[in-house]
Amino acid sequence: MTVLITGGAGFIGSHLTERLTQIGYQVRVLDDLSTGHKENMKSFINKVEFIQGSYGNREFLKKLLDGVDLVIHNGAFLGVKRTIENPWQVLEINNYLNHVFFDEISRSNVKKLIFASSSEVYGEPVQLPEKENQPLRAETPYQVCKRLSETYCQILYEEFGIDTCSLRYFNVYGPGQASTPYGFVISIFLSRAMRGEPLIVYGDGTQTRDFTYISDVVDANLLAIKKKTRGEIFNIGFGNEVSINVLASKVSKITNKNLDIIYVDPVQGEIKRRWADITKAREHLAYNPKIALDDGLKMTFEGASG
Repeated sequence: MTVLITGGAGFIGSHLTERLTQIGYQVRVLDDLSTGHKENMKSFINKVEFIQGSYGNREFLKKLLDGVDLVIHNGAFLGVKRTIENPWQVLEINNYLNHVFFDEISRSNVKKLIFASSSEVYGEPVQLPEKENQPLRAETPYQVCKRLSETYCQILYEEFGIDTCSLRYFNVYGPGQASTPYGFVISIFLSRAMRGEPLIVYGDGTQTRDFTYISDVVDANLLAIKKKTRGEIFNIGFGNEVSINVLASKVSKITNKNLDIIYVDPVQGEIKRRWADITKAREHLAYNPKIALDDGLKMTFEGASG
């Protein structure tokens, strides 16, 4: 089977690429390297076909999709702060280019598409834990575009017979995740802790997230490859609600640092609570996350420090 992974040089994409090459898939990676890095692929880049580019040109896409059986679409414009600062770029990349890409998939011989969606589609949740069928409060360009792409996936299945699914990721973390001003709180906390710097908490720290270790996300994709998914949407989280204050305490303990915490003004548009109901993924995909936060933090710290 030949697999195309968009965003394959990014954090999640590179972990997916590595695992798929290990188990014998022929992998074609597309990445424009705007946020991804070839460094993420250095241990296996000679085992894949790497193409630097974007998925918005139709003639390019026809060649790109030739011979591809499965697409795992991770390419996106992301990062909470970045998407707030650049709404038009979000709409161009995460909606218009996705529209073009999915249209070309509908004209290809691709048999399956797995789309990397996001818990952001829930907006500020109407209920907790969050279930796939609950009303959504998608309001920002990023949230709306992710939801539109889920709809494109459902259309590809219902109208064109391509098996699809959308995986709503909840706060993925792990070794190799970039520490930037644009998001990814665990990598930021660990990076600051390793330098002995205080942890910066936006707001009062009572906001919560459902942190999901990268290997569990990769496992979810492998399960989705093997199952008939029929355009369905699945939450991919750990199923635990953890406050940022608790996270900060865990980071201090794991890094063995007595770290100060500095509280600053909250981030515009930040969601107060996140907590995934993963019942549907358990029942339909046999998804069973294995890495609890303490273990995941330890492995991420060890990966960053040595």
